[in-house]
This record gives sequence, C-alpha cells and structure tokens, in this order.
Amino acid sequence: MACSQCFQGSLHSGTPKGREVQLHGRSTYVAEPPEDSAIKGINVIVSDAFEWKFPNNRVLADTMAAEGSFRVYLPEFMNGSGAPARMLDDFNNVLSDMSVTGWSWKPYYFIRALIGILHVKIWASFPSTMPQVTSIVTALRGNEAANLPVGAAGYCWGGKHVLNLASGDATITDGKPLINAAFVAHPSYVVVPEEIDLIQRPLSVAVGDKGLVFKPKDVEQTKAIFAQKENVPSEVIIYPGARHGFAVRCNEENEKESRQVEKARKQAVNWFSFQFGKLQ
Repeated sequence: MACSQCFQGSLHSGTPKGREVQLHGRSTYVAEPPEDSAIKGINVIVSDAFEWKFPNNRVLADTMAAEGSFRVYLPEFMNGSGAPARMLDDFNNVLSDMSVTGWSWKPYYFIRALIGILHVKIWASFPSTMPQVTSIVTALRGNEAANLPVGAAGYCWGGKHVLNLASGDATITDGKPLINAAFVAHPSYVVVPEEIDLIQRPLSVAVGDKGLVFKPKDVEQTKAIFAQKENVPSEVIIYPGARHGFAVRCNEENEKESRQVEKARKQAVNWFSFQFGKLQ
C-alpha cells in the first residue's frame, strides 16, 4: 500500500544531462555512458511516484549510466498522473511546520496532498501501467537490446513492476528473458510472499528498516524465500535508520542519508555490472 513516506523527501541538486526521446511510443529520458566507454548493457528505470520528469530520477539515471557504462532509459509510465514535485512541500508543510501560520494552512496542504495521492492511485494503478512497462521492455529486447543484457531498476511505486518483470512468466517469444537482472529499492504495493515466490531472475533489494511500506516482516519473509531459491542469485541489503524512499528522495544535507543513497546507487550499479558480466 502507499503511505505518506511515498510522497515525502527532498528535491536534489544537480542538473540532468540526458535527453528526451520518443522510445517505442513513450516519452523517455535517456542517459548515456561516457563517450569513451562501450555500452555494457541497457537499464530501464521504473521510477517512484514522482515519475520521469522529477530531477532526482533524472540525475539518478545520469549517475547510473556514468558509473556503470550503461544506457539508461527512464520512460513515462504513469499516464501523465505522476505526483508533482510540489507534493514534497505539501507534506513538509503538513507534517513539519508547527508555526501559527503553518497550522492555519495545514488543511489546505492536507487536502491538496490527498488529492495528489488519490490521483496516483486511481490513474496510475498497477493493472493499468504494468502492460506499458512490459511492452516497452519487450520492444527494447527485440531492438536496441537484442544483443545486450537488460536490467530493470524499480523505486517505490516502480518496485512492484520490476519484481513482476523478474518473475518466471516474464519471457519473450523466443524464450529469452525480458530482463537479465533486477534491482528494487523500497518497493510499494508488493504482495508478500506471493510475488516474491515468483522471482526467477537475479534480484538485489535495498530497503530501510524504518520504512512504513515494505516492512521488516516483509523483508524477513523475502530473505527466507530467497534462501530457498538456490538457482536464483539474490541479495537483500538493509539500511539502518532509512525510511521508505531514501534511495531517491533523501535529504542531501544530512550526511548519513547522503551516504546511504550513494551506497544504494552503488549497490544497483555493482549488481548490474556483475550480472551483466556473467553473460559476456
């Protein structure tokens, strides 16, 4: 389920360096590896609820491309219903501003935030968006990534989609898997243990122990299931003190949070590099 932490956090500094293209019918942000680096694989980011134009997600794509020598695609999957960046301020005003003026404005910000949450839940539901995710990854596998490894990284809202891409049913007609490896950070809406049981592709998970969505009991169940899947490479990294959304929307001015978001990003890059390397 979604919670307030799905829409909390900070807007990051940094200027996106990629470009916008139309990719198999979908608006997409593309981040390329350094010019002197060969492309080691293609990664598709299925983002958090703030979606493809959110600066944090674009800078994440840029950094992943630079550090891993990947081509990274960040498509628009939410039918134009992604949460606006102003919701970060809405939640901050509701939860943090305790001044007299702040209290007088809380009903306004609360209602505006609630409308934003409902908009995402209704118009960007999993059943309506998963076919779009599958479609674009299938098209990539048959074209741009025909001869390259494919990875998928899911954050928050996008975590459930990536877990489903990593399931045993996610193959294309010639028997080749849609993706070769997956990474998810603090996924939302996941049905545990059912969806975890279906995982058949290498999967790395980053999760904070203070998250209100993918809770500690879900993490423990996930680890127990992975322990029984001897033929499916997996890892679960727990970040002490981290909340839901930390890998995308941490407070950059908080040294501990900044270190954790960097570690989570490196966890993803290292995982894809290792799994792609085994396919060379």
